[in-house]
Parts: sequence; C-alpha cells; structure tokens
Amino acid sequence: MNQIRQFIFKHKAFLLSILLVGLTLIIDEAIFSDQKRRVNPDQTITDNLHQQLDKLERQLQQISDVAVVDLSRLFNRFASNEEFPYFIFEDGEVIYWSTNRFVPKYGTLDGTYIYKFLDLKSGQYIGN
Repeated sequence: MNQIRQFIFKHKAFLLSILLVGLTLIIDEAIFSDQKRRVNPDQTITDNLHQQLDKLERQLQQISDVAVVDLSRLFNRFASNEEFPYFIFEDGEVIYWSTNRFVPKYGTLDGTYIYKFLDLKSGQYIGN
C-alpha cells in the first residue's frame, strides 16, 4: 500500500495528464459524435460554390434581360458590380465592362460551356 502511495505521489503529474486526456476524449466523443454537428469540408465547399454559382446565374439573367432591351448599345442601364465583374463581347471585341480591374481576352473565353474555370496571372475566375 505504501508503494502505491509513493508511486502516485511521484507520478501525480503524469497520472493527472492521463486523466485529463481521457476526460477530453470522452467530452469530444459526446459532443462531436453527432454526425449533424460534424463539418464535412468537401460538402461545405460544394454548397458554397453552388450558392455563388446561383448568385452568378441570377446576375447573368439580369444582365441578359437588360442587354436585350438596350439595343442602342449605350449600356446606361447596367449597374456596376464589383462582386461579379462582367464583360460583354460582340464579334470578339469587348463592348461593355463593369470593372476596369481586369479585362479578359476574348480567346480566353471563347467556346461553348456552362462554366469555365480560368486560372490566369491576374487571378482565378469562373467564366459563364
């Protein structure tokens, strides 16, 4: 019995550490064992990307509606948008831009696609 007391007294910091680690694991399992509380990074990224693409689609629809109405090509009905800058091309030439931070070359955007990921020197973009 005396040896047990000496062992506990001598190694009390180590034993306390083991006890705290065990308690931490029990609490962690109790809190995070629920699948609803766990965060799946792939799913979170996918959900965020879908939300942004939905916003992009809505903006594209608004721009298309205005562009069809504004046949005079004055573009005074367009609003500047820094969140999703946009460019309107006609015959390979840019005829309207919502920002001057960056203007892509038409060849970069040429093609038929729903979304196109562009990795350029100026940054990464999604073309639509």
